[in-house]
Amino acid sequence: MGPFYPPTSMSQFLVCSGQRVLLPETDIPQPATVVIDISTGKITDVRLGKHSRSDLTLYLPSNSEITWVDAGNKIILPGLVEYVLSNPINVNIQFDL
Repeated sequence: MGPFYPPTSMSQFLVCSGQRVLLPETDIPQPATVVIDISTGKITDVRLGKHSRSDLTLYLPSNSEITWVDAGNKIILPGLVEYVLSNPINVNIQFDL
């Protein structure tokens, strides 16, 4: 069972899924999906494996607005995403690996 998301009037989530996600406890990128609450800028869930939209709608509130990003083989760095969303400054970061 996934994490509990308290219902709000309109929850907004950014979901990033890809084949190469570098998680803190690993040294090698692996398939994973990262769920970020836009209102707080915090990562609320990390699920191993690359998921589709329909997989995660089972865990997110039904009244959610979900922005889905399929990163394919690009690298996702969850801690960097959380830092940038939590510190809203004019940041334009792009990594071409």
